[in-house]
Amino acid sequence: MSSSAAGAAAAKRRLRPPGEDAEAALAAARMPCVVVIEDSHQAEVRFANNTTTTNGVRHDRSVSVVSFSPRGASGTATASVSRNGVVAVAELVAEAEHEALEAEPAEDAAELLAPGAGAALPDPGFAGEPGATDLGALGPLIGGLAGAFERARAGGRLLAGFAAHEVTTTYLASSTGLRLRHVQPSGVLELVARSSDGTRSSWTGSYSPGFADVSLEAAEARLVERLGWAARRRVELPPGRYEAILPPDAVADLMVDLYGAA
Repeated sequence: MSSSAAGAAAAKRRLRPPGEDAEAALAAARMPCVVVIEDSHQAEVRFANNTTTTNGVRHDRSVSVVSFSPRGASGTATASVSRNGVVAVAELVAEAEHEALEAEPAEDAAELLAPGAGAALPDPGFAGEPGATDLGALGPLIGGLAGAFERARAGGRLLAGFAAHEVTTTYLASSTGLRLRHVQPSGVLELVARSSDGTRSSWTGSYSPGFADVSLEAAEARLVERLGWAARRRVELPPGRYEAILPPDAVADLMVDLYGAA
């Protein structure tokens, strides 16, 4: 077992079911509050210089508590506190409530929804275990790496990159009775090819909930084509600002970062 896999197994033994953490947080609350728990399992493989370097499975959890402090006619103040890993939820709730008491009334504060009042009914799977993944989800890609490395060596190229599959289960519970659970799988393949002399390189990326529609061979072919463009036409430019035209996968990758930053 890899060190990351051993750490994930140990964390799984220590962590309570997310639904229990959420209920414990609500039981400790003295103010209206919302608890959001994100539990994620990720399997990944990394490679560089035409060889696999590392692989493993990681298990992460974040717990966030949003407390609402009513201020009568002046409104409601809110505060959010988050922690990762094994969390003392009662302490987390107390910290969020202290922050809410110190905060100014929020201009965008709204009444918390209750089940059936414009919000979904409680999810019967709320008490269930979070979704999980393992290296088996990357099996088809891992199996194709050996052939890709051989083709790269034969063509005078160096391949690097990583592939990851993640399953994130989000639990949302509120003091008004909401109990919601959502399981979101996601996968990514990022691949870089570089000429052996280091003068040319190209990147491509693919995103998918799984890897059924992700082709390592197609990604490799895109990189070979782009390296060929660089070999046939190269223009030396002085330092300065230039318009750059990005391929669709690069634009998509930047949009993911933009979404996260927003």
